[in-house]
Parts: sequence; C-alpha cells; structure tokens
Amino acid sequence: MHLQKTIPIIHRICRISLLAFAICCSSVSIQAQDQLEIHQINVGNGDGALIKLLSGGAVVYTIVIDGGLAGSSNSFVPYLKEFIPDMTAHPGYKKVDWVILSHNHQDHFNGLVQMFKDPAFVVGSITDQGGYTIGAANFSVEPNKATDANSVPYITPSKSKKSPQQALVDYVKAVQTVDARTFSVTKAHITRIAPFDTTAKTFTSIPIPATIAGSPLTMVCIATNAYTRGLTTTTARDIGSKNPNNFTFGWILQFGQFRFYSGGDLGGYTTGYTNQETPMATYLAGTFTSNHPLDGTKTATNFPGHVCVMKTNHHGSTNSSRPNFLQTLAYSAIVTSAGSHKRWKIPTVEFVDRVAANPSFGAVQGVYFTQIYDYKGDPALSRANTKFKSKAAYNYVEPTDDPSGQYSYIFIVEKTTTYPIIPSGSKTVDITAESTFQVEKVRSSDYDITIQHFFKCHKP
Repeated sequence: MHLQKTIPIIHRICRISLLAFAICCSSVSIQAQDQLEIHQINVGNGDGALIKLLSGGAVVYTIVIDGGLAGSSNSFVPYLKEFIPDMTAHPGYKKVDWVILSHNHQDHFNGLVQMFKDPAFVVGSITDQGGYTIGAANFSVEPNKATDANSVPYITPSKSKKSPQQALVDYVKAVQTVDARTFSVTKAHITRIAPFDTTAKTFTSIPIPATIAGSPLTMVCIATNAYTRGLTTTTARDIGSKNPNNFTFGWILQFGQFRFYSGGDLGGYTTGYTNQETPMATYLAGTFTSNHPLDGTKTATNFPGHVCVMKTNHHGSTNSSRPNFLQTLAYSAIVTSAGSHKRWKIPTVEFVDRVAANPSFGAVQGVYFTQIYDYKGDPALSRANTKFKSKAAYNYVEPTDDPSGQYSYIFIVEKTTTYPIIPSGSKTVDITAESTFQVEKVRSSDYDITIQHFFKCHKP
C-alpha cells in the first residue's frame, strides 16, 4: 500500500484497525509489507496503469502499462510521481523497471511521451511494437515490409492535430531521450523485452526479476500481432484491417493464485477488428481449469478461465467484451478506463448491459469506472447507476464529471492475508493457496485513499 507522505493519517489508522471490526464490514487489515499493487489510473481518455511490487515494505519493481492521451489536463505523470518513490541510490529520480505500450494509438502512448521527457524518470526495459533501435543516432519509423499478413503496422492511423506518423516519431524520440538519461544515471541502456517471436510465431512468458517475500510473479503474454496463444499452438487470426487495436499485447499477470487480465484495445467482434476474445477464452479455460469461489454462495463449484480482476478491453466499446469472453473470465472485479471524448462515447450502454448480464463469480461483483458519462443517444452513466448503484450484488462507485468525484483504483494483493471467518475467528492464508485482494479508490483531485471492498476470491 502507498504509505508515502500524501496519505492522510486517518487512512493509515483505518488500515491497521480494520481487523478488529472486519466481521461487520467487507475489508481487512492491509499493511504495506509484502504485496502487489495494481493501480488503474484515471488518465481521462485512454489507458494507464502502474504495477508495484513491495517486499519487506520496499518497492522492488515497477511496471507501467500505457499512459493515456495526455494533454493539458494530464494526470498520468503527476500520479506516477506521487506513487513511485525516489531511487535510494539516486534521489530525485524515479525508476520504472518495465514500460509496456499495448499498441500504437495515441490514447495509449502520449502519456508515455510525457513521462519519457520528464527529467525525473529513468527506465529499465520497454515492450512495444518496435520498428526502431533504442539508442540509435539515426532511426526511422516505417511500416513493416515483411510479407507476413500479421506484420505490425508501426504507423498508427489515429486522427489528431499532428499527423499519426509524426506522433509516433515523437514517441520514438522520447524513448531515445529517456534512454540517454537512464544511461547517464544508471550506466545501463534501456533493454527491449519481446514476449512474441515474430519469426517463429511463439509466445514467451516473462518472469519478473523480483519477488514478493520470495514468491515469484509472471507476465504471460496471450495475444499480439493478431496472434493468440493456444493450448498447443499459436494461431493467427483474420486481422480484418491494419487497425493497431488488432495488434495489442494481451497479458495475464500471475502472483500465486491471483490473476489480473489486461488486454489494451483487443477486439471481440469482426467489424474492422479481429475477434481475439473467443480464442483467448478457450486458452484461459483450458489453462486455469480449477477455480472455486471462496464465499460459497454459487451453485457452480468451478469456473474454468476465471481471473480475479479484469481490465476491460477497448474502454468498454461495443467492439469488445463479448458475453462469452466475460463469462469465461468470470472476474470478481472489472475496471474500465475511459474519458469524456464526445466522439468516442465510451463506455457504451451496450457494454454496461453486457456487464450487468454477466453472472457473478462470488456474492459481490466489483464494477469500477475511472470515468463514465451520459452521451446523446448513449446514456451509459444512467444505465450503470440503474444496474449497479445500491445493489447488494455489486460494489460500485458512481463517478462524476468533476475530479473530486472521479477515482483511480488500486487492487492490492498481499503475500499473506488474515481475514475474518463468520461467525467468529479469523483465517491466515498465503497467496499460493487462496486468492484474496482489496480494492481502494484514489480520489483524482487530491489522491485521498479510501478502502472500497475486500474480495475473498478463489481457491484451486
């Protein structure tokens, strides 16, 4: 848990004292010692996430996935500065060990450009779609000339005031800038992590080079370049178009029994998109075969394919989140990152209805939006309030159009958790035996943190 100076003392007291009366509420005591934190940041339009590993109370590894559209009201870089501590050996610098760009759209990389240009940041490794050499004095960004139909389109077709080609060139120049700074501080250049071999068409799982109290974590890449990881072979999909969404990296972050899904803007329908959700669901159901809810309220005893937390594909658009995909993932909590873009109008009413229709994994389903609005012809906020607000089956936060009523969300997974047993007593479990996690909301206007819900998720 973030225990730097900005957290009010009352929040620290609440975390320490909750166990005393947790039988009467949904939270347990969480203390920043040995834990995983996943921050889904309210970046406005786009996506941005921070992942932190804490061991012995110290941050031992950080991952950033995407950075949002950014702009004059950018909240991404200030959030990182608030929640990433200074390097012990280099005060004034903040280390991001691994940066992942899910795909080449500006609502995912513009915030990274601002981070790379900021003199406070150094970077260890990068995963993106490539097309350039880190540290090269002369570089170019051009479409892949390979004959493979699933070759990566390095040039994003997104519309902006600046040409798409120039926007991506700015991203590459920013990478070169942060690489030079990183070398000047750490005497090491940024390295590239490639989870997909474009020649052999094979995926590689990436062990994170740090542990939480000795327990390992792994990032499993399950989709990219319009390929999906299969149970026995890797399969290319009909890409439909060269839309960069079709080339998004899809990931499962594993920490013991806990699993977090993040799929950028991957599609589930075929109107200009690739349906990668259906084969991903097949892979997940065949890989994570034994998942039994801990709360004991469900008639079904096993949910193959279950993940604990799902970050919504494509911001809750109509082109993603097929019902069969949502049902297979059978998440305990789902978080959607979106903004106020009036042309995009996401998330949509149709997406909200799909989430509401999806069977809950446990007694309570967490449904969280960084932002959601009523647009003309698509009143998503009103529909979400109707479906989720004040309903016992959902843990839901109603966002407003003001930062004081908008939130980032932190999903906290402890190496060892103690939680109450009804009607009396408590139970201490290791993450390798059971998946439990806590959700906290971070108010965008002042980073005030409030405990939202504790989920007793699943056991194998």
